[in-house]
Amino acid sequence: MFFRLGDFYEMFNEDAIVGSRELEITLTARQKDGPNPVPMCGVPHHAAANYIARLVRKGYRVAICEQTETPTKGVKLVKREVVRVITPGTAIDPQLVESRDSVYLAAICGSGDTFGVAFLETSSGHFSATEITGMNAWQKVCEEIDAFAPRELLYPESMETTIRQTFAGDTTANLFDQKPVSTTLTLTSRPHDDFDEKQSETRLTRQMEVAHLSGFGFDGHGEAVRAAGACL
Repeated sequence: MFFRLGDFYEMFNEDAIVGSRELEITLTARQKDGPNPVPMCGVPHHAAANYIARLVRKGYRVAICEQTETPTKGVKLVKREVVRVITPGTAIDPQLVESRDSVYLAAICGSGDTFGVAFLETSSGHFSATEITGMNAWQKVCEEIDAFAPRELLYPESMETTIRQTFAGDTTANLFDQKPVSTTLTLTSRPHDDFDEKQSETRLTRQMEVAHLSGFGFDGHGEAVRAAGACL
């Protein structure tokens, strides 16, 4: 969390510990002489993009919290809100990625012998999705992911163990790990509603401005629809 305070973005507590280590900046503390000092570190707001880019390239997600009201005399606390969340698969600003880089966001879902996977190149809008069925479906869908080399992979909560075992080699990792599971692929668990087939179909038809998806080859491929909808 980058928390705007005047001319700086500050990080606190565990965010500060991680931020100071990964960005190689000084870790200090609020109330350092008290019984419960609060770890903190900060970066100048005018140079924040460079620091955010370094964190995103390492697989971290960065939330930007800005002041959303004008301070008035005598008021010490002003309203602040998270105005943007930047993830490895959604970083498209020129300051955050190299112009020659392709930044793919991927989503996967399914079970048994049927899986769907979708890929969205966030800077160009290039989009593709497929559904694979058969005894080797999981292996083939993993090969698709390897070929596209996405920066971030979205998946439903029900696939937590399978995804971690396959892409992180870790069966004990949880959703609140501070250390990214991979230097090349960030794993992001999403609620089941994000992969609901009906909702996904609605999002896709709205995005493509069509009445139905039959012209895109989605008929009878529910897992592909679910994965594609989760990318949007």
